Amino acid sequence: FFDSLNFSIDLATDLQYQVPETWKDVASKLKLPFDSEINYHPEYENYFVGEKVKQADVVLLGYPLMFQMTPKQRRNDLLIYELVTDPDGPAMTWSMFSIGFMEIKQIDAAETQLKKCFANITEPFKVTDHVPAGACSLCLSSSPPLRVTDHVPAGGRQSGSVTDGEAEQIRKEKKGSGGAYKINKQSLDLDPVVTDEITHLQITGVSYLGNKLNFTFTKSVTTVELTSAHGNPKDSLVISFDQLTPDLPLYIGQPVSFPMKAAHIHTKSTCV
Repeated sequence: FFDSLNFSIDLATDLQYQVPETWKDVASKLKLPFDSEINYHPEYENYFVGEKVKQADVVLLGYPLMFQMTPKQRRNDLLIYELVTDPDGPAMTWSMFSIGFMEIKQIDAAETQLKKCFANITEPFKVTDHVPAGACSLCLSSSPPLRVTDHVPAGGRQSGSVTDGEAEQIRKEKKGSGGAYKINKQSLDLDPVVTDEITHLQITGVSYLGNKLNFTFTKSVTTVELTSAHGNPKDSLVISFDQLTPDLPLYIGQPVSFPMKAAHIHTKSTCV
């Protein structure tokens, strides 16, 4: 995909590797279908709204791909495909919808999608299947029927809807669409969302520019703690908000708390 290729081109350039011209050529020629009349991304060329789809495909444009689009386009993609996605689709589907609805601040819809994930958990060991519990994803002549079980990836995607959606998974990128928690070239951006059934979320050991950070989110407060720092004073971190709010410096072992709102963590020498 062209965003992935462009990211690879940027990374190779930063690391002083020679970039093959074919990468740029392929990236410039890839096509992403878009319907300007309805303002959404069709599943494929000549797709019509209402046609059933198996799983989250277009929804992945917003996350994890971070494809640039307007909030309205992101919302339309989510609402259109929510209605036509196979209810017995893979487990990751609902966590991706949940993350998407968190991005556009539709918390009730996000929570509804998150709860769907738990239908794919099977007893007694809480294993996550591609299909909802009780369904048979591969029925042969065995007794009992065999199941194709996704022990780690599906479970990882499901738990990802909490860690990635509540505080979107760290992903270095040049640019990104709206999200709750992401890293770009200038800053680590926060815009957290906490759903009704989650009262407290803690993420520890996040590495950023040689620093280590812990994050705690509640319904109304965000807390950031610097646990280790890069040695260069000019690279010390601050938290910035809007132009009217003073920056908050980060010091090792001194947690900083502020009301739940969008914020940027970056070095003192970086303008955001």
